[in-house]
Amino acid sequence: RSARGGLAARRGAMGSGRDKRKKKKPSQPGQGQEKTERKTQKAEAKKGRREERKTLGGEDDIDAILAKIKLEEKAKTEVRIHADVEPPSPRVNGSFVAIPTSNKGSKAASEILLFGGEYYNGDKVRVYKDLYKYSTEKHAWTLIESGNSPPPRSAHQAVVLRGYMYVFGGEFTSPNQERFHHYKDLWRLDLETFEWDQLQIKGGPSPRSGHRMAVHGKRQWLLLFGGFFDSGKDVRYLNDTYAFDVEDKKWLSLGPAVSEGNSGSLPPRRSGCQVLAYEDSLLVYGGYSKSKDEDDPDMEKGKAFIDLWKLNLGTQKWAKCKRAGMVPGPRSGFSMAAIPQKNKWILFGGVSDNEIKYGEVIVSEFHNELYNLNLSSLRWFPVLLKYPKSGCVPRDVSSDTKQMGRSSGAFADLSEEQKSAMGKAATCIQSRYRGYAVRKAYKLYRIGGVVSELLYSPSSGERPPKNQPKPRGRINAHVAVSGNTMWMYGGLVEIGDQEITLDDIWRLDLNKLDGWACIAQPTATEALWHYTSDDESDSDAVDD
Repeated sequence: RSARGGLAARRGAMGSGRDKRKKKKPSQPGQGQEKTERKTQKAEAKKGRREERKTLGGEDDIDAILAKIKLEEKAKTEVRIHADVEPPSPRVNGSFVAIPTSNKGSKAASEILLFGGEYYNGDKVRVYKDLYKYSTEKHAWTLIESGNSPPPRSAHQAVVLRGYMYVFGGEFTSPNQERFHHYKDLWRLDLETFEWDQLQIKGGPSPRSGHRMAVHGKRQWLLLFGGFFDSGKDVRYLNDTYAFDVEDKKWLSLGPAVSEGNSGSLPPRRSGCQVLAYEDSLLVYGGYSKSKDEDDPDMEKGKAFIDLWKLNLGTQKWAKCKRAGMVPGPRSGFSMAAIPQKNKWILFGGVSDNEIKYGEVIVSEFHNELYNLNLSSLRWFPVLLKYPKSGCVPRDVSSDTKQMGRSSGAFADLSEEQKSAMGKAATCIQSRYRGYAVRKAYKLYRIGGVVSELLYSPSSGERPPKNQPKPRGRINAHVAVSGNTMWMYGGLVEIGDQEITLDDIWRLDLNKLDGWACIAQPTATEALWHYTSDDESDSDAVDD
């Protein structure tokens, strides 16, 4: 008992600071430094073991996957450039951005950077973090490897300003699509050294993917709008707007996120839209969102937007623009590329989901036509490519009208003016579709219904030559503008029940509009289908 009391007394004395200090032994020269180094090495080893333990997880353990990638990145100490490599594997939802040439006097970009993206093979999802450079002159790929690079991601955004490529947000998906991680990080790539740098900026946009970004050169702003966030339980769409000031290195909020009930003066929440900085405004077109079905709360209903909004960057007020011209029909997954100095904003592709048999069947129509939004008048026009006259076959509009009339019996009660309009529609329909698709298009766009502006677009009455190449209809194609040329890489298309990811490359001169040029045919999907001037592969999708 006395021993325990003595021990307690000594502890109490030490706790009160009354213990006597031990005599300090004289230190040997260099001994302190060696001890510090040993402690540092021991701490680093312990930290390394902790990081290794973090990498041990299941196939869908996102934290473990990202920790392992971060550990691997530390081993990279220098930038490695591999020229003339094999083309990237097929992917979608990456970034495809034209960069200036090393020749400062040249206004046209001759190189395009492809970063990230994802690929789904029907079983697993793979998300990429590699960086490729494509030469539009040599048609060659270069792989760039550097340390401290962003983790794998897709559905992010990348823009170029003042010698840097900026990357914000995106998502990482586990292989079995059981878990998702949304990023809110901002990265910067030096276009001279190809070294990455993560900008640690407070505030700014919340984690998201599916957002869109644009550059305002005069203000030195990176503009960001919309997107979505998937918590695993529900999906939240966004309609907030931010600007990142490159000079001051800070985020500016240009519009608060509002509840859906008070969004009359703001664009509704959406992702997958397209944005463009023009003069002192931000233009937002289209997009997609899902909401609960009013009749069945367990079901979600998707909506493809066809509205155009304009944000005045000075007053920070939105205005909804009137629909003018030959407006594209509702679609999602389209791509757009701009030449602001020529007032052109070009739209390509996308998909329209049409319900038939009282909603029991959904027929997806993948588009490959082009539209142009005139930036000064904000009026839409279809883009008509100029085919070589030697390869064109004149169309007999009256015979088309009779043929369509026989197949449907709908022309008997039409006026001459209506018959003329339907003849033009039939000409445009049959120049693009065959078989079932013709019957479906006719039923969708018959007199009395909603008529597609494309079907009534100015027509030369000529069918494109059969050997004229053109890209297959698709969604999420990567597009970039170099000079007056639009470049397109990959995308996604449905063939039967399969989602096929493409890796073909196409080029279109936006000045001459003399037709598409195929630079690289698809590799992974050659066995499934081949290119023709007509999309005949959809003709057997559904038949009435």
